[in-house]
Amino acid sequence: MIASVGTSRRLYTANSSLDRARADLETQNAPLMPPYNMSEGLCMFDGDRRLLVSNARYARMYGLRRNS
Repeated sequence: MIASVGTSRRLYTANSSLDRARADLETQNAPLMPPYNMSEGLCMFDGDRRLLVSNARYARMYGLRRNS
């Protein structure tokens, strides 16, 4: 099936919007991504003392296993 020009334009616009939104989210979330290649243990907790992020070194230090 061949898409009409209008449909193609709408799809292109929607994909462009999604690409911009994805890039914005990656920029906003970058500070929250744990640096996996650092040698020190790193963790961040929320206000309820729940572990939000940690790196592999932190998990090894405290015998934690990583969730998928």
